[in-house]
Amino acid sequence: MLMRRKTAFALALAMCLAAFPISAFAETEDAGDAEDTESTGKPIELKVRDLESVHEPLVRGDENGVFGIERELTRAEAAYMYWELLEDPPEPESSLPDVPEDGWYSPAANLLTAAGAMETVDGEFRGSEPMTRAEFVAMGVRLLPNTPVVSNAVSFDDVPTDHEYYNEITLATRRGWVQGADGSFLPEDPISRAEAVTFINRFLGRTVDKNYLAGHIFSLFSDVSASDWAYYEIMEASIPHSHAEDGSWTEADMSAILKEPGPYFQDGELYYIGEDGKPIVNGSFGGLQFGPDGKFSSGSAELDGYVKDTLAAITDDTMTREEKLHAAYNFTRDSFKYLRRNYYEVGETGWANKEAITMFTTKRGNCYCYAAVFYSLARQLGYDAVLIAGKVNNSNPVPHGWVEIWEGDACYMYDPELEMSYRVKGNYSYNFYRMASDKTPWKYWR
Repeated sequence: MLMRRKTAFALALAMCLAAFPISAFAETEDAGDAEDTESTGKPIELKVRDLESVHEPLVRGDENGVFGIERELTRAEAAYMYWELLEDPPEPESSLPDVPEDGWYSPAANLLTAAGAMETVDGEFRGSEPMTRAEFVAMGVRLLPNTPVVSNAVSFDDVPTDHEYYNEITLATRRGWVQGADGSFLPEDPISRAEAVTFINRFLGRTVDKNYLAGHIFSLFSDVSASDWAYYEIMEASIPHSHAEDGSWTEADMSAILKEPGPYFQDGELYYIGEDGKPIVNGSFGGLQFGPDGKFSSGSAELDGYVKDTLAAITDDTMTREEKLHAAYNFTRDSFKYLRRNYYEVGETGWANKEAITMFTTKRGNCYCYAAVFYSLARQLGYDAVLIAGKVNNSNPVPHGWVEIWEGDACYMYDPELEMSYRVKGNYSYNFYRMASDKTPWKYWR
């Protein structure tokens, strides 16, 4: 089996809500006083923490803010996860030869194996090996043997009646703790952290309040986004909140996921944070449009792909937003060749996406194509750029396209095509990046 160690910090689990007294029994013939342990052949009494109406976080990320959504849970981590749910767990003697007495998971491993919630393998705990889905579910069933049934049993093609954990998996489905996909349970597959959190939520009767979380499309973790299947389950398990009897949230500490107002970038996507600290959803900021997932889009998936790929290639996280804008301008100026194409009437709109796609796909275009490319890149960087079809020159104006970006009350102009044309002729004396509108070398007519 795959071997791996993880730190206790990465798996640290806070106290969680539930009021279920539980008893986990070792294989004995007699059941007696709660304080006795397996060595006397009597039960070990365990109880899940009771924190009334407040749901404290169940999970935290590592020191880098990474949750590890698809990372496999080890046996050591699984034991620690369940052990952290217990109220005043007893400390049985260390009896596992491959578990260090002072190890971070030693109390959990020794207690849960002594209580019969986990099995050893040839007398060893094997804490670094992956925990299987079947084993993890079986632990929960053994710790809460009297949980009410809420549905009919579900049969799985890959869990026959003679399977080692058939009874536990069947009970878990009847309690609504687990669900299968396409008739399969995949009992021998390692359980991921996201799957484990989802199970623990159901195990404790914690339900996700999607209405309360509406508009909160970020999480505490850098590797978890609103599009991930377990996003809401992870939010339920990571954000401290109080709740009503039906599980709906009544108050929550969302401070850790609220952002400062302004453009916000994550995984190459642009969001815009409003004054309430939440991203704009199904709305706009100036001329920038944001969808139901809070992401900016030009309205063309094809163009969005070209723009994001380009910015990923020419920028990095060490650059400021203005440095990225300048890189986008230089890219537009230097990456294409001139070719006479469409011309537009003064003030005409609606041509941005068409001409930008033309330029990205053919690598050739006129002033309108150059302007459309830079406009698209600037908007993906959170600038409310304006694309202009107008004229340029002092005495004999000719049709021309360029980009304007307002900063407060000041308008700045960007003309990558015209700067390119001078450079082609060997003239590098002109700089048409961020020109103040009243200081251009000639007149721009709108």
